[in-house]
Amino acid sequence: MVRELTVANALPTNLAAINTSPAPLGGSVSLSIGQLPTATTYTWAGPATYTATGRQQTLAALTEAQVGTYTVTVALAGGCTYTSTTEVLAAGCDFYVEARNAAGTETTELSRIGAGVVGAAFEPLTLKVLPFTGTIPYEKYSISWYKNGTKIPGAEGPTYTANTPGKYTVQLKVILSPSTVCEASTNLNAKPCRTYTDVACGGPVVVDLPTTLTAGVELVAGDKFTAGDFTIVVSSITSGSPAGYTGEGYLEMRLVAGIVAKRIGVTFTSAVIKPRRPPRYELAGGKVETMYDPDWKGVADLDPLETSTIDISEDQGAKLSQNNDKLLEILEIFECSLPQKTELLNILAEQDAIALKALANDEYTSLEKKRNFGRCIKN
Repeated sequence: MVRELTVANALPTNLAAINTSPAPLGGSVSLSIGQLPTATTYTWAGPATYTATGRQQTLAALTEAQVGTYTVTVALAGGCTYTSTTEVLAAGCDFYVEARNAAGTETTELSRIGAGVVGAAFEPLTLKVLPFTGTIPYEKYSISWYKNGTKIPGAEGPTYTANTPGKYTVQLKVILSPSTVCEASTNLNAKPCRTYTDVACGGPVVVDLPTTLTAGVELVAGDKFTAGDFTIVVSSITSGSPAGYTGEGYLEMRLVAGIVAKRIGVTFTSAVIKPRRPPRYELAGGKVETMYDPDWKGVADLDPLETSTIDISEDQGAKLSQNNDKLLEILEIFECSLPQKTELLNILAEQDAIALKALANDEYTSLEKKRNFGRCIKN
């Protein structure tokens, strides 16, 4: 006679050791395993010679030495044993948000579709939360994404695809310990539709914006409009209409460290001006170019000369020293390369040399002395 016997597994299929980490150092971590009716003992072993008995254990104040693998051995009636392991992790929030484009290049700049067409949508970037070292056990976290402080519906998981500028924040919350929360952020900005090359000394500076309007507002002397980050003051109109003006003016710009460059002469050609939050106007098309002074080898300064004598006074000497201090302050503020610092120092030395020549060198006429000295001491 043949009898069929069915051997059933006495252990639940989902029986496994678990813990409530990741947890911050100093925080509490619970260890546990499912209960077995036939179990006689539960024995735990872990880092730093850790041992304990019982189905549930608690690490009251997690330390670096306690981070690692814990093994529980379950002794069953009849002499059988069962073992399971669980990994205790420290939640150090040592992660960041990486952004990459479709080509796999890491960047935080959103480029417009269609090679920079104004008004086109942006090429998406893939954001991903990554650790500075090691790995992130994503399955132990509830992950949410936010834009400018507002939660993005449905944006969960370690990655998110973004196609608009803004501040993106990822929040990681430990599933078994919801009070343990970490965040990391990145800022995405729009890439300019046009990128201008560096300005070289000894020539005019040109700001050539794309024409976006066929006709703008009427422009008269005394009006102001913005071109990029600069404010242009119109001093005269030589020709043109709202479809494009030609004339002259100047810009007033404030530099770092309190240095103010006043009344830098400019010309504008075919300038179309559009309203922007009136009474402000901005350049929507055409060209703005700094005036070039071939005698000075630089842009033209339209400020009137205030020096009426070539004799250096105590105040004028102090002003030269003040200029020197400001330039040195710029060197301290910015992380310039050595060649850049050398170039700035050479400019400083050249300014001082021109000032001395203006006072002592007979090759200059009286007017040239005043002009050169005036340029050196002006703020």
